Formats: sequence, structure tokens, C-alpha cells
Amino acid sequence: MWRIDRQRLFGLFFLSMLMLGSPCVDAQSHDIAFDCQHNHCGLLAKESTPDIVIGVVESVASPKQMMSVFHWARANGYWQKVPANAQDYLDFMQLVSITVPSSTGRRSVTVSLTREEYNSGPFKPGALVRYAPHALFGNSAAYRNSITHQDPVKESYWWVLGCVAQLCAPQDDQCIARYRQGRFNWHTGAQLQLEAGKTMPHGGVIDPNTLLPRPRK
Repeated sequence: MWRIDRQRLFGLFFLSMLMLGSPCVDAQSHDIAFDCQHNHCGLLAKESTPDIVIGVVESVASPKQMMSVFHWARANGYWQKVPANAQDYLDFMQLVSITVPSSTGRRSVTVSLTREEYNSGPFKPGALVRYAPHALFGNSAAYRNSITHQDPVKESYWWVLGCVAQLCAPQDDQCIARYRQGRFNWHTGAQLQLEAGKTMPHGGVIDPNTLLPRPRK
């Protein structure tokens, strides 16, 4: 009898773990981070994503994952301005996967930033972050040079980079609840369809500066 009860207890425990999931991984995510075979490596555009994206950090790419994304991108018409031999790629860039709401559940989206920027404050899984295109900050030659240091090789990566900043620490539910997650027009704040980038007819609106939700007009 004890043996049967113990098996039942183990089964219930295992089932509960499946239902709860890991606190660092979104249980509703339908994708695998940096999945090039089924999800375009999580890339939303052939260069840098031109919109604001707010989501939860899923994982940080390893060098092996970064090279897989690089080779897939180059072979499929993405990242055509970067050096074909991946010169300085691993030293200059860092890829991060975040989960973002979509019409089919949460999706894994890959965003990129400079390694220097990432090392200044590494993201932990579960943190809420904001990706923004360089256009949000002016995209001037002076701004570009401040990041690439006028290095021609690094400047070639500029076109696939954005700026990623942490909004909330992992498990800070009160902070996370203040923000609306998704893809938004960097100029108007209108919510966009995650994959297509088109305005959602009944989507939300955020303030592009504060990133907080605001009423639709």
C-alpha cells in the first residue's frame, strides 16, 4: 500500500511541476529561444527591429547559439551589411531572447545590443526589458560613433543593433504590471502585430518616452 501511495505522490508532484513550470521560463511560450529552424531565429526584421519591443528575458545567447543565428541570418537574406566572416561579431554583439505576447501566445524574440552595453548590467531571466531602435535616440552620426568608435567593422554591425534596457527585476510583479508588453511603433506608441509589424485595430497604446500605457484617442 505504501509503495502505491508513494508512486501516486510522486506522480502528483511531477504533474504539479509541469503545471507550475520554471519561474525563469514563460510557461505559455510556444517557441525555443534562438530557434532558427522554426522561428527565423527569433528575428523580427532583416536588420534591426524598427519598433519598441517590451518583453520578459528568456535567455542570453551562448557563443554557439550566436554563431548559429549569424550563419542562418546571412544565408537567408538577413544581416547583409555585417562582415560575412563574422569578424568581431562575438566580441562586439550580444543576443538576448525575450518572450513577447502575440496572437498565438507568447513568442520568443531575439534582440541584439553591444556586448559593452550588456556587460554594464547583465539581464537575468525573468527581467522585464525594453528594446528600442537607434532611431528613438536620434540615429545621428555622432550617436553612432559614440558606440562604434568610428571602427568600420563595428559600424557595419550598427544596422542590426538596438538598445536594450531593464525596466523591472525578475519576480517584481508590481513593477511588471505597470507596463504593457508587446511591439509598439516607436513614434506613436501604437501597438503592432508582433510578426507582421502592422497596427493592431484594437491594440493598446504606450507613451514612447515613459513606456507606460496611455488611453487611446
